[in-house]
Amino acid sequence: MSAMERLVDYLREGQVVNVRAGEVFHHGGFYKQGHTFSGTSWFAKGRRYAAGFAVWGAEAAATRGQVGHLVEFEAEIDFSLLEVPGNHVERLFEVYGCAWDHGTLAKDIGSYISKANPSAIGVIISGLDDHLILDFEHVLTKVSQETDAALIRRIKG
Repeated sequence: MSAMERLVDYLREGQVVNVRAGEVFHHGGFYKQGHTFSGTSWFAKGRRYAAGFAVWGAEAAATRGQVGHLVEFEAEIDFSLLEVPGNHVERLFEVYGCAWDHGTLAKDIGSYISKANPSAIGVIISGLDDHLILDFEHVLTKVSQETDAALIRRIKG
């Protein structure tokens, strides 16, 4: 069985979680000023959790000309995600047969999730506040954006 077949089987174990219009998601990360948010990305329901991703590694990001962004989005429409079970680190090591990274995982889920569940447009990592949403610009609207590093650090706590 190939790694992608194992990934589809793992995704099939996921339970469908319905997201309702109006629910809020947060995204934290480092980008150049003027970045346009679209495509596939990781989100959190918790603002503080997402702020961590706009704080950790700030010095290295600054050398690349990037600043921390903490962005709030709201669901425009109802949609479905799959909550993948178990210890995702161990399970995904079994799937891939080697170390994996979140970028590869996002790309592979984007390619294969429809084989596991045609209505799902992303995953939730069980036990964490990590939500991968594919082509999110079709279901989420940007509500606000913060780039003030001091404020993001205060939000992170």
